[in-house]
Amino acid sequence: LEATGTKGRGNSSYTARGCATPSWCHRLPVAEAFSLTHVNVSCHPGNGSNYAFKSHMGGAPRPGPAYFSLTVTLLMTARLWGGTLLWT
Repeated sequence: LEATGTKGRGNSSYTARGCATPSWCHRLPVAEAFSLTHVNVSCHPGNGSNYAFKSHMGGAPRPGPAYFSLTVTLLMTARLWGGTLLWT
């Protein structure tokens, strides 16, 4: 996604770039999210710019949501048990 537009009374020019789902490839969501006027949006799904995993094919695998969720759960459990053991 690459979106350009103006913001504020001074009509400062802004550009937003990044990976996006197809629903963000329209003017209205981008204009509302970034408070922009005169918005131009372009998406390039064919070249891999909107797919984060394609650009990391040669590197190490990235942890997914399940791995992150498990890590947070284990850290919270360890923290709660640590507080309980210190309290008793």
